[in-house]
Amino acid sequence: MADLYHHFLGHIDRWLHSQLSQFPDDMKRHLPAAFIFENQFSSSPGALYDIVSHKINAASNVFEKIGYSNENKDFWFICQQFGGNVLFEFLKDFFTDSTRSRIHCVDEKAYAALAVVFSEYLSVS
Repeated sequence: MADLYHHFLGHIDRWLHSQLSQFPDDMKRHLPAAFIFENQFSSSPGALYDIVSHKINAASNVFEKIGYSNENKDFWFICQQFGGNVLFEFLKDFFTDSTRSRIHCVDEKAYAALAVVFSEYLSVS
C-alpha cells in the first residue's frame, strides 16, 4: 500500500513540476511561497496572485503585469477554489520538502523574496 501511495505521489509531483515550469520566470520564483500563504487570503480570492503576477519597474516605480497565459491563472484558481485547506496543506508539504519540490523548495530565501514583492507592491499601491 505504501508503494502505491508513493507511486501516486510521484505522479502528482511530476504534474506540479510541469505546471510550475509553464509560468514566466519572474513569477515562478515567488509562486511556491505564495501557494503556502494563499489559503490565508480566502476573503480576497486572487489577491496574492495579482501581487506575484506583477513586478516593479524600477525606472518608473510602477507595478507592471508579467505576461502569463490564461492556463497559468487557471491552475492557480483551480487550486484555490476547489482544493480548500486540504490541498493547500498538501502543497505546503510539497513545497517544503526539498526532495519532492527540488528547485521550487520554499526556504527562508523564498519567504524573503516574497516579502520583497509585498513591500514593493505596498510602496506603489
